[in-house]
Amino acid sequence: MLGFAAQANTLRLATFNTELSRDGPGLLVRDLAKGGVPDIDAALDAIATIAPDILLLLDIDHDLHGIAAKLLRDALQEKGVFYPNMEALRPNSGLRTGLDLNGDGRVGDPQDALGFGEFPGQGGMVLLSQYPLGPVTDYTGTLWRDVDHTQPPTHPDGTPFPSTAAFAVQPLPYVGHWQVPVLINENALATITALHASPPVFDGVEDQNGRRNADELAFAAQHLADKGAVVMGTLNLDPFDSEGRLSAIDALLHHPKLQDPQPSSPLGQTRATQDGGANLRQLGDPALDTADWRDEDGPGNLRVDYVLPAAGFTVLDKGLHWPATGRRALVWTDIALTP
Repeated sequence: MLGFAAQANTLRLATFNTELSRDGPGLLVRDLAKGGVPDIDAALDAIATIAPDILLLLDIDHDLHGIAAKLLRDALQEKGVFYPNMEALRPNSGLRTGLDLNGDGRVGDPQDALGFGEFPGQGGMVLLSQYPLGPVTDYTGTLWRDVDHTQPPTHPDGTPFPSTAAFAVQPLPYVGHWQVPVLINENALATITALHASPPVFDGVEDQNGRRNADELAFAAQHLADKGAVVMGTLNLDPFDSEGRLSAIDALLHHPKLQDPQPSSPLGQTRATQDGGANLRQLGDPALDTADWRDEDGPGNLRVDYVLPAAGFTVLDKGLHWPATGRRALVWTDIALTP
């Protein structure tokens, strides 16, 4: 185990799309409570090995009383990694609207929720911290129609897609979008922008999801903290190989307030080769990939999970840690405590 903060003046930031979401409400709570579930154990071991000071977890099912998040924190404490501070706000995923939000002529599908989900709260976010957290600014409910300089989908006649009524209730954030100050001695060392953006696929020629993803990333870029901004989460866009609007991720990776440490792992190259070598056609470096999706039934290996510290921070170390099982890497970066 690396242990918390490899150096006393080091802050270890990490994000991990756990893929622990279950197929129904309460099932993740059940599995966490009984223990000994392989995918959960692999995720816990990965987290305990890297032991981040600040950790954003994705794809953790949300419940009203935060039981899953608390059980997860308890399980980590049993492995010697304790987080006294936690945020687990309600996501958009699975929140039913009674409207056709994806334009397929049906109502009530998971695609018709405010964010994709089989049930309310499926695949939410949890922020765990060794340090105190300040007041959260929650952008999760921000309506797409209320955000300036966006490019929402329309019909050929210019009317909102799929309908005026549907677009009127559509939030911009896919799962969630928070800003959370990290406090040291009551001063904000960093302000975490935590988000899980739309996958820019699974739509039609209107490019609803691609446009939403691009606008989510642009919104994040427009609302960065003035000092100590850190963007963490699943941005769902590879700067070279995604089907989405690559200018959106390029703008964030090259934002003057941020830096891209480009954490890597030789396992990314290995996994691409094991997938039959087809992923080696990609333009980006496979060592940077954070998602291992096979070509046969997915988009191939991609870089979709990020930790982007403020440009003023000194990056001391970084890397990707692949759990024993699963298709997603834990992304971590060490920064000096003083920007």
